[in-house]
Amino acid sequence: DADTDFFAAGGDSLIAMHAARRIASTLGQACSALQFFRTPTVRGMAAALVAQAAQVPAAGVLSFGSG
Repeated sequence: DADTDFFAAGGDSLIAMHAARRIASTLGQACSALQFFRTPTVRGMAAALVAQAAQVPAAGVLSFGSG
C-alpha cells in the first residue's frame, strides 16, 4: 500500500540507508535515509522525489538568462 508507513511495516534505519542508495543510483537523483523519516510512505517519497527533480535542471541542459 502506498500509504503504509515504512517503519511501521518493519523498516529500520539500515534498510532506509540501503534503499536510499538504491533509489539514488536507479534514478540518478539524490536521496538519503533522512528522506524516509521525513516522508515514510511510498506516496510521500514519490511526491518528494518528483518535487526535488522539478527543482534540479536536467544534466546537459543549458539555461540562458534574459540579460
